[in-house]
Amino acid sequence: MLIFEPALQERQELATRLLSSALSRRSLANAYLLTGRALADKWLIARRVAAYLNCLSRTDSVHCSCLSKSPDAADYCQNCRWIHDDEHPQAWIVLAGQGESEKIPVEKARQLTEELSKTSRYMRVVIVPKAEQEYLHMAPANALLKNIEEPQDNTLFIMFASSEEQVLPTIVSRSQVLPINKTFNPGIWFSEHEEQAQIEKISSLQSEFIHAARKRLSGTSSLHGSLLKAVSESHELSHRLIALSDDDGYEAETLIDLICSAEQEVLRSSALKVEKVSRYLGKLMDLSENSKLELKHYVKKNNVLETFAYSLTQLRLEYLGDLSLAKN
Repeated sequence: MLIFEPALQERQELATRLLSSALSRRSLANAYLLTGRALADKWLIARRVAAYLNCLSRTDSVHCSCLSKSPDAADYCQNCRWIHDDEHPQAWIVLAGQGESEKIPVEKARQLTEELSKTSRYMRVVIVPKAEQEYLHMAPANALLKNIEEPQDNTLFIMFASSEEQVLPTIVSRSQVLPINKTFNPGIWFSEHEEQAQIEKISSLQSEFIHAARKRLSGTSSLHGSLLKAVSESHELSHRLIALSDDDGYEAETLIDLICSAEQEVLRSSALKVEKVSRYLGKLMDLSENSKLELKHYVKKNNVLETFAYSLTQLRLEYLGDLSLAKN
């Protein structure tokens, strides 16, 4: 099944593999919550899913939509063309906020609920671009809950948020969370005017973090359930991050991104097989976003890095304590 283009599959292996499997088995969840900062990939994933579900050219022998088959819009069926252009009257529904606050009015959520109760021959994909409770607060969320929990057979919700912790628990509990990560790419990380030496320096540090993650998980287990070992590991990581920031001039946000990218690189294959690993990567993304939010709120850099290192190690202990790459 070619639902997502190869480049997108490579960037977002976990999400695209899980969604492709669910589509092939016709076992989609009622709602998906796509977390992380890779907004462009979230839209790509949502649009490809909507096109696949509504493509007029898809058959039992052709398991892909027009969007996956051709880059030329002239070759698209009407449904795929409408979805590509954000103009489908029923299959592509975007529930967005209004005004400067960008909050979703409760009346707008109620109108959507009423619309979804009507019969439609299309598979309706509802996109909520900002599902954080700052925008989708209690009243409109409650208006949508029944549709999310027990939707019509032809309705699917795909919601975006920077982290699941910023979304109302009632929404999270009714959704399958899929982390959509920004992957490390030196050519994207820096502008074309950056010196090659700086790019190589960052790449070398990324390799260090990947090597450390693989080494940590290469034995019979990572932390063996040892709280003492976890505390020791958090101290070592904290000291290393602070030294890199203070002595080598790395931005704290860059260090957090590099750590998360390294964890994703090492664990992405296991995440496809082990649910706890997938949950770990999602929780790690939440931790990353919250740590960077603290930096923006002028919390002292070293305090943020110390807390990040400690919280990361606790997540490893909880989700990866008995994981071994050798077994997976």
